[in-house]
Amino acid sequence: MSLNQASESAVVMLQAGNYWVSGEQGLAYLAYVDESFKSRRFYLGAIMLDTAEAANLTAALDRLSEKWSATYGLPYGVELHGYEIFHGEKSWEPMKLMVRARVGIYKQLIDTVLDHDVLFYFQCIDEVALLERQTRQGYPQKFATSQVAWNFILQKLSAKASYDKTEVLIIADEEADYENRRRALAEYRVSGTPGTYLKSRLPGILDTIHFAPSHHSRLLQAIDCTLFIHQRLSMKTDTDARAIKLMDEWRDQLNNSGKIRFQGTWP
Repeated sequence: MSLNQASESAVVMLQAGNYWVSGEQGLAYLAYVDESFKSRRFYLGAIMLDTAEAANLTAALDRLSEKWSATYGLPYGVELHGYEIFHGEKSWEPMKLMVRARVGIYKQLIDTVLDHDVLFYFQCIDEVALLERQTRQGYPQKFATSQVAWNFILQKLSAKASYDKTEVLIIADEEADYENRRRALAEYRVSGTPGTYLKSRLPGILDTIHFAPSHHSRLLQAIDCTLFIHQRLSMKTDTDARAIKLMDEWRDQLNNSGKIRFQGTWP
């Protein structure tokens, strides 16, 4: 099933963290969500795909990880995290001085993800600009940057799933605030998302938000690596000509892939 086509009936079973979820004629999409905060900006990214493609991409990333472990003497089944690969840190420290090899690995990783039928959603919230806007316009309640970003992403994912007459299960990287995330989703189902813009009770979201450790999920690692690139492109912090050229190539590759369904900065 293509994400750009209406979904078809399917019987699926998925292990999401400690939860077993099974469904018939409805559980078509999965969305893996990761977040990052740097220099007053909160970034949230999601990779959306159907259950069959989730299995395919997981297997592909497992094969890459095993190959790189054997080739470069990394821990078996090494985790794929953008910052660590890019800078040669933690499990990737044995490759600290192998810059070209690490760039090649990152390119192969992005190529592999984009070879699959996936969609990306990215939202950036500027913390200072948000507070200024909320103060200036006299918001009755001031929302945190993370909550605003989650609202936007949940609205987009729900709308896509509803348009395709199905639902999407949300799986996010573990975080300290996970209970508030779940509580907020439950409230939105009753009263709708805050504000008037795209206000929704999120009918396309299945169940609650499931949180899992990224070291047990290749797909959380996939969005981690993609979000890392998106964040660097957004912040434009690179000064080295080679790094700028590399980032420009990745920007063009991502934009030309047709797989970025939404990317925005607010306010």
